Amino acid sequence: MTTYTHPNRPRHPDQPATDRQLAYLRRLIAANPAAADVENYHPDTVAAMTRRQASNAIDVMTAHGPATGTADEPEAHRWVRHGDAWLVTGPYAEPGDLITIRKANGDTAAARIIDLHPASRPNRPLWTVERIVDAAPTNPDAPTPEAGRTYAAADGTPIRVQAARGSGNLYAKVWNGAEWEYRGRAGLALIARPLTADEAAKWGHRHGRCVFCSLPLTDARSVDVGYGPICAGHHGLPWG
Repeated sequence: MTTYTHPNRPRHPDQPATDRQLAYLRRLIAANPAAADVENYHPDTVAAMTRRQASNAIDVMTAHGPATGTADEPEAHRWVRHGDAWLVTGPYAEPGDLITIRKANGDTAAARIIDLHPASRPNRPLWTVERIVDAAPTNPDAPTPEAGRTYAAADGTPIRVQAARGSGNLYAKVWNGAEWEYRGRAGLALIARPLTADEAAKWGHRHGRCVFCSLPLTDARSVDVGYGPICAGHHGLPWG
């Protein structure tokens, strides 16, 4: 008697995953590490998978698809239609988070997460959101953001402004005490004023790098001042 096996169902499902399964799953993980982190697919968990588990993981990562961002412009959320409503899917977020939504034409929009939608699935979260029509600074005294410049929030937190590749849209990265955190266009609303010389110097003395360009401070005068001469000129700050 001939036995037929469903083409998408692994034979001997409780045996260790095959090398081919693991290699393909690792390629999917490398294409979207953020999704793999959400699903808890890490090197140790992947290596211990059975054929059944690896097959399921491949289905989940295939549903996520590759990451949509780049090193300079991280993965953004995107619109999806659910019945008559437009929802948002993408990287993990919490209610109240400010997110950047990438449209099909490459443009971006800012929004705030309201709640997880009941139609969400483990491998495809869906959120209801509140659109932010204008994410530009609401403070009338705040400077107009320019790409390549660093500003300050009301509490003095440094905020970098960069331009996305291709579209040229501006987005913000905010120093969170450990790294520059991507905050999208919504982060531009946090800009309150230019970063002062004292604030830039304190940051440079603490981290040994220029707050404006992140290059190490190696010149004796730059080490003493706390930022470099080129960035000082670009931001209109004293130096030397």
